[in-house]
Amino acid sequence: MNEVKVGVPAAVIDGTAMTYYKTAADSALGSKLLANSSPKSMAMIGAGAMAPHLIRAHCAVHTTIDTVTIWNRTFSRAQTLADSMNIDSVEIEAGAIAKSDVRGDLYELCCGSVRGRNSTQDVTLFKNGSGGHLDLMTARYIYDKFR
Repeated sequence: MNEVKVGVPAAVIDGTAMTYYKTAADSALGSKLLANSSPKSMAMIGAGAMAPHLIRAHCAVHTTIDTVTIWNRTFSRAQTLADSMNIDSVEIEAGAIAKSDVRGDLYELCCGSVRGRNSTQDVTLFKNGSGGHLDLMTARYIYDKFR
């Protein structure tokens, strides 16, 4: 690394855009490790700013997805997202998950210390909590890549 001077920015990176792409990529990686090898459908819970990035990332790693169902507290927001993504259904059933149902995190899945799926009949859920440390690592990767 070149000498760093205190107070001099090394790079200027759009943090919002970086977070969208990084979070969507993290989530898609989780689903690649957990989902059936050829999923046909996806449920998008929430219709906020992250939603279109998540849908695109998951569909990129799972090219067999042909249906994305969107649920949001406000139906109009779900409908707006569906219209922008060209999705033809906006329904999902409510459910619950217990803490004891959680097997591990993305790190544990990637290094193989926990197994995400035992059979094609398993139902898996991945919650991407992200974190500032991942933003820093991503920014550093981008900086190193384009320096």
